Amino acid sequence: MDGVAPYHEVIDKPLKNRLFLTVSFPICVVVALKFPKGRCIIIWHKELHDTGVKKGKPMHEYSLTKQLVQILCDTATANGAKRVNCAHIVIGKNTAIIPESVQLYYDMIAKGTVAEGATLHMRIIEPEMHCQTCGKNFIRPRFSFACPVCGALGRPTEIGNEYYIERVELET
Repeated sequence: MDGVAPYHEVIDKPLKNRLFLTVSFPICVVVALKFPKGRCIIIWHKELHDTGVKKGKPMHEYSLTKQLVQILCDTATANGAKRVNCAHIVIGKNTAIIPESVQLYYDMIAKGTVAEGATLHMRIIEPEMHCQTCGKNFIRPRFSFACPVCGALGRPTEIGNEYYIERVELET
């Protein structure tokens, strides 16, 4: 079969720093973080089939965004609105939700609905720790769990685990 790439061909292309795009044409496309000693973390994976039908394994933002669009559409319908103008979303950093992915999926999923074209305002919440010694909450310093006030080890709190709709603006 001339002109057809073999299924085992793998091409690694550096995108940024340790981020690599791996193409194993025509089987799958993988975006991964590569680390020393050959370790990597796959952050996106999509399988391609000969039929031209794409079957993917989207990141968790897809299902969360799908629910977000459904809630916005239901809210608009329940309030007799013509469309959703904007939605204010709160995302905690501990959720590992990537705002850019939410926006990308939102634009695709909301197409043809009353939520299409709505602006998403995303507020990011830094995770906080709690020091049981001095009673203070603090944002964890990089590479440490120590309280910046007294030096004791802090414990995780629920702050930074948020994902919710704070406010919706509708056009009636």
